[in-house]
Amino acid sequence: MIIRKVKIPVKIGIKAKILISTSMVVIVSLVISCSVAYLYFLNILKEQVIKDDGMRLNLTKGHLEYVIDDIKNYSNNIALSTNVQDFFKVNSWKGNMDELRYKYTIRSILMNFKSLREYVQSLAIIRQDGVVCTNDEPFDNYIRDSLSEEWFLKYKKEPSQFYFSDPRIQSDRYSKFEVITYITEVRDIDNPMQFIGYIVVNLYKDHFEKMIKPESEGFESYILYESNYKAIFEKNTGNYSINPAFLSQQKAADSSYGSHIYRESNGYVILSAPMSNGWQLASFTSNSTSFKKINYILYIFIFLIAGSLILIILTIMPIVLGITKPVTNLTKAMNKVSGGNMDINLKIDSGDELQILGDGFNRMIQELKSYIEKSIEYEKTKRNMEFSLLLSQINPHFIYNTLNTVIYLAKKNQTEDIANMMDSFIRILQDAVKINDQGVFATVRQEVDVAKHYVNIQQYRYPERFNVIWNLSVDVMDAWVPKTILQPLIENALIHGVFPSDKQGKIEVIVTKQDNDLVIEVWDNGTGMDEDTVKLLQNAGEGAVDKSVMRSIGIPNIINRISYLYGENYGMNISSSINEWTRIVVRIPYSNAVKAS
Repeated sequence: MIIRKVKIPVKIGIKAKILISTSMVVIVSLVISCSVAYLYFLNILKEQVIKDDGMRLNLTKGHLEYVIDDIKNYSNNIALSTNVQDFFKVNSWKGNMDELRYKYTIRSILMNFKSLREYVQSLAIIRQDGVVCTNDEPFDNYIRDSLSEEWFLKYKKEPSQFYFSDPRIQSDRYSKFEVITYITEVRDIDNPMQFIGYIVVNLYKDHFEKMIKPESEGFESYILYESNYKAIFEKNTGNYSINPAFLSQQKAADSSYGSHIYRESNGYVILSAPMSNGWQLASFTSNSTSFKKINYILYIFIFLIAGSLILIILTIMPIVLGITKPVTNLTKAMNKVSGGNMDINLKIDSGDELQILGDGFNRMIQELKSYIEKSIEYEKTKRNMEFSLLLSQINPHFIYNTLNTVIYLAKKNQTEDIANMMDSFIRILQDAVKINDQGVFATVRQEVDVAKHYVNIQQYRYPERFNVIWNLSVDVMDAWVPKTILQPLIENALIHGVFPSDKQGKIEVIVTKQDNDLVIEVWDNGTGMDEDTVKLLQNAGEGAVDKSVMRSIGIPNIINRISYLYGENYGMNISSSINEWTRIVVRIPYSNAVKAS
């Protein structure tokens, strides 16, 4: 019996043919596109990764440079202090009590300066005759004895205008710290050519490490070293260790953003330009790490290409029989959505691409609903941000004039007045940037406290020029008001009412509860305003105020906020008599409940 092999023809449907053909086109297109893109962008992406690393290195260098400049200016401020200059220049003491009195004054100054910088461990002043004064009396002898150590002798051997020592161990009464010592010469302020001593600032080494450590992530090796190639901070996670002395003997392969690039067989080293004190930063990145960064970008690129090609395939799929009803249902559903009905759940059980399309339509509706909700929330957030911008207005002239007054008091050695004035100034700035659970609201008590600090500053600037009378009801102190509402009213009364007048200034602040409203009234006996100016100010919240009307400073801000928070039924009333008085009355709803942002 002869058995013959019979070939049975295999029928492949058109749908399968299209799927197979389309898949082949996609695969071939994807392979070709990715290959061309990879070859074209490989070197570009490599160089971009190196440039990005160089920019990161220089950003850290910029932060360190800022701290170095801050330390220099900080030390110069100490050196220029009148009391410090006197301490350096006094030839002899009039007994032990006289020496103790001098040292007590200097010690107080150093303690105050130390509190200004968290990275300062201790301060010391060294006279030419070896007399030492520090911010902590028991520390004097320690510093005096350590002047024979390498950190000071090295500076004495090669003196310069300023000097940063190697990291070293510094002891005090309680513990030991690893510090970097900054030394600078002090010159006679009256005779800059005459050297009179040194200022020594001990800096916490870990402050610099904290600045550098986050930026060292992503590098196998990272080092901050000084001019003699000793490491201040060093990190090594791989087999490569950066040798600064070796780098100085090599020729850089490239320069980018002020950095030098040294290419190795297993990666590349980036070296920053020297800082003003001779410090330098260097990092090492291996080829494997740089390729990971490049491949990550390429994977995204490939994914986008693949997604685009899949979308193209879906759009060219042939229309098959039996899709009329699903298409009709889909059309009806879309019409309902276009009419505003978002509660649609389309069901298509065709078992083919139309079912996928129906499911995709349902997901689209859900995402659209989510997008609309997010858009509404965004608009709310946007309005809150606009409101925050209104709230954050700080008068630069006030800051400028305050600092000028501090300089004036400093020249007169009125340190106690400076301390009081700066305490008020800091309280005002803290209130301006404070973010807490109350958000854009504050209590009357808090507003009065900030306003009193502002008045305190102005009374230092204009002594005996004006008086402020506070007429505050006890039962309103815990009521809630929009933040920064009282101080601008007092500021306007002073600057545009009292100060332009020749009379002794008088301002009265009255806060009372009237029925269910809280009424804030500020009255001054200044220059007053004519009727047209009052009307112009009254409409300031609507943008009608003339920019030349100087009294409008702060008024539009308050009017806009009251309108936004409480509606048109509340607001501000202004009345005035020219050359006699001005009264501003703010009326808002009374509330002693905690406000939300």
